[in-house]
Amino acid sequence: MRDMNLKLPPGRYYGETVRNHEMAGFGLTETIYSPHCKLPRHSHERPYFSLVVRGAYTENYGKKSRMCQPSMLIYHPADEDHSQHFYQAEGHLFRIEICPQRLEQLDGYVLVQNRSVDFQGDILCRLALRLYCEFSELDEVSPIVIEGLALEMIGEVLRASSGPMRPQPPRWLKQARELIRSQSFERLTLHQIAQAVGIHPIYLAREFRRHYRSTVGEYIRQLRVEAAC
Repeated sequence: MRDMNLKLPPGRYYGETVRNHEMAGFGLTETIYSPHCKLPRHSHERPYFSLVVRGAYTENYGKKSRMCQPSMLIYHPADEDHSQHFYQAEGHLFRIEICPQRLEQLDGYVLVQNRSVDFQGDILCRLALRLYCEFSELDEVSPIVIEGLALEMIGEVLRASSGPMRPQPPRWLKQARELIRSQSFERLTLHQIAQAVGIHPIYLAREFRRHYRSTVGEYIRQLRVEAAC
């Protein structure tokens, strides 16, 4: 019988926590694990990156496994089941947890299609190492530096996704479409709709066509025809 999966709350990890800070919409945690440490199968509420600073371990996730080594970066989606078994050397990990407010700002993009993925020796690993160095010596400018590096990491993960990134309509565009639907028989102008959602009319027109495959005018005409039918 499979062990019950324990879901850890935000900012909580097995092992000895050395430092833990939340800034700029990211939770940063540095953790140490004793040699031969075995972590039970568990998951986390929020997605996060894990940078292997020192040590090595085997990780089982889903029905797969991988060997994690120093300077390797792993992306874990929220609610992913995984367990770890550290080897004879002490393990040292640095986590970058993505807080809900940051996820909302992604406007519907799904990081690597909600699956775990690892990176070695590329720009993502270098960004993570720079972020860890900044975290190790915090000063008054660190929050904005950390924010920039973390956002750049998210951008690189989106770009590296093997599947289509399929952006969803941003919230303001959904609000604009609902406004049009509710007032389709009124004399709406593009400027009025754009003003209602706080967007420039040109940007509204372009994004509406890109996401809904029609102009605002064509969409209004379609709604009126459907109502008449």
